[in-house]
Amino acid sequence: VGIGVFVATAVVQLRKFIQFQKDMALIWTQLPNSTAQQLGAFEEVILKTFRKLPIHTKSATDAMFDIISTGFTDIKDATKVFEAGPILAVAGGTEMKTSVGAIITILKSYGMSVDRANEIANKLFITQRRGRITVDELARSIGSAAATGGIAGVSFEEMAASVATTTLQLANARESITAVRNLYLALLKPTEKAKAILAEHNIELTKLDENGQEVLKPLEEMIPLFSKLSTSELLM
Repeated sequence: VGIGVFVATAVVQLRKFIQFQKDMALIWTQLPNSTAQQLGAFEEVILKTFRKLPIHTKSATDAMFDIISTGFTDIKDATKVFEAGPILAVAGGTEMKTSVGAIITILKSYGMSVDRANEIANKLFITQRRGRITVDELARSIGSAAATGGIAGVSFEEMAASVATTTLQLANARESITAVRNLYLALLKPTEKAKAILAEHNIELTKLDENGQEVLKPLEEMIPLFSKLSTSELLM
């Protein structure tokens, strides 16, 4: 029985190793100008992640493929993005491919340096803790709010805080992120029809400060109101 278990375990490990090599070979096709030494060092980074954290091999290699295929072809840059993914995945209870996808979305939407990848992962986890949303929900849907927020000039920190606050008010992850995105769409350049719809719903983007000057309302005050408006209503 002991030998049988040993053989069965060895077969499973061999299959995993073969699959890993196939996945890595696919990744290397995205890096035709890298040396064998660079590729070997990169592979070691991935293997270290497997040894440290309970990350599924396939999810990790898929994450790496996504990192490289979205433009992070410099091995040092790709490594920084990759190393930010596992902790968010484990802490947030999601797949590494999903967590890395969220980090890539923020990096691309805000034009951030890969040196901030760990910071982004930490703030996404903080957003989950402060709001009523899972990391998985956040990672799968934050793209629309991030892309629009980046264009509207809203910082990543403001956007993340708005998402957390809105999930507490609306108690629905998708509706909350839709509300945040719709607000950013309105802030960009509302059309006359959009302005009329905002007025119909008694939504005002500005208020008077203590000096009587018109200023933009805090995002947290406006976002819940926008959950009832569609993208077409704001842009047509």
